[in-house]
This record gives sequence, C-alpha cells and structure tokens, in this order.
Amino acid sequence: MKPSGLLLCLILLPSLLSASGDPPAGGARAAALGNAYTAVRGDVWSLFYNPAALSSLTGPSAGFAYERRFALSSLNYGSAAFAMPFAGNQGAGLSLSSYGFSGYIESRAGLGYGITVLKVISVGASLNYFQVAVPDYGSASGLMADAGLLVKVNEQIHVGFNGRNMNRAQIRTLQGQEELPTVFNAGLSYQPTDKVMVLADVQKDVDHPVSFRGGIEYSPAEVLSIRAGVSTEPLSLTGGVGVRWRVLRFDLASSYTSRLGYSPYFSLTGLLGKS
Repeated sequence: MKPSGLLLCLILLPSLLSASGDPPAGGARAAALGNAYTAVRGDVWSLFYNPAALSSLTGPSAGFAYERRFALSSLNYGSAAFAMPFAGNQGAGLSLSSYGFSGYIESRAGLGYGITVLKVISVGASLNYFQVAVPDYGSASGLMADAGLLVKVNEQIHVGFNGRNMNRAQIRTLQGQEELPTVFNAGLSYQPTDKVMVLADVQKDVDHPVSFRGGIEYSPAEVLSIRAGVSTEPLSLTGGVGVRWRVLRFDLASSYTSRLGYSPYFSLTGLLGKS
C-alpha cells in the first residue's frame, strides 16, 4: 500500500468503526442507555450530546470516562469533561477526548455553552477542535461547530435537538480533503416517576441511514440505577448500572454487536458543589 493510502485508511478507521456517529466515551450512563442522551438535562456529559442541556446544571461537575471498543486494546477511548452553571440559567464547559496507539493518535477538545432564553427553551453551541496524527506521516486537524436545543414540554417530558459538525468541517489528507461526519439528533426524555426515565433518540448521519436509540433507567434506591438500551445501524444492545456515593457517581456499561462483540465502559462523575 502506498504511504498516502495507508494514511487515508488510518484517518478513516475511527470514523468507519463509529459510523453511527456516537461520541467517543461520552460517559458510561449514556452508553448503557443506547446513547439516547439528546434530551437529558443537568449532566456534565451533555457536552458530548447536546450543549443546550448545560443550562440546567445544578452545580460544577467533572467526569472521566474510558471505553475499550470491541474489547480491543488498540481501540481505547478516554474522555474528560468539566462544566459549571452561571447566573441567569447559563452553563459552560470543557470536554477532552483521546483515542490512540503507537501508530495513530486522535484527539478532540471542545468548549460548550448553554442558556435558557425562555422559561421552557434552552439553546446551546460548542466548538470542537479535532486532530489526527500518524507518526512519520504527519497530522491533520479541523474545527467543528455543534448546535443544540432543549424544550421543556412539562415537568416529565423534555425534547432535545442537536446537530454535530454543522459547518461540515474537513481535514486535509494526502489524498485530498476528507469531510468529518455531520450528524443530526432528535430526542425525547420522559420521566413518569422519580424512579423511572425513558429515553428515545432518532439520529441521521448525512452519509448513513436513519438510526434509532432507546433506553430506560430504573432507580430502585437513591444510590442505585439499573439501565438498558438498544441502538440500530448497526444493531447494538446495551446495559449497565450506576452507583452514587455522596457526591460521586460510578457508572459501568457494556454494549454488544453480533459482528464485533462487546465494548465495556466505565465513568466517574463528581458534583463539585451546588449553585
């Protein structure tokens, strides 16, 4: 294979593996719920799913997540996030993620902001710097712009919308310009009781078929949550648990696809204070 062809394949590898457009290691709670997270409020991991939800943070939060995709040691994803609220129903945060091994390194850094403009409507946006580097071959980078919307229908129902890479950013390779994935999501969150939350997302990658994500979370006690989910294109079954201890939340999850096997996830999220 020519060097240019090798570089192109290495650059496209993560996109092919994550053709569904799911964010890398965006928290094990989201992974257990099938990544149906567009309409979830008040979570630092909204930086990866819908920046508009940052407007509902109750206090400064930070988290770290790790994913071993398909249980392969060369497909490790790590991410970190920090967000905090401000007066006037505003919130902002920083997200970082990295994937790599000795022959390939992919990294992202993002800044997100959300604000409630009306009592029931929040809007948000984020900028994400994306870079891939292949030792001895060089690197390529791009800047992606995301936009989000969150609508409070009532106390139990919220509807969210998110567009990732709205500017259709590209990166330069030895083969020319390669466009990064552009993905649109519409989500619904329904919480009939304090113990149950049901989530559903519809996702459209401009280069792939429409896909569905769904999940349910049941919390039999304040310290314990049990989760299950499903996603399509490709079909994937997900599940996990979350445990709260004081201001910390430990989340474990796993997803399974028939062709590629299991992907385990772990995340630790901390509430650093209340506004």
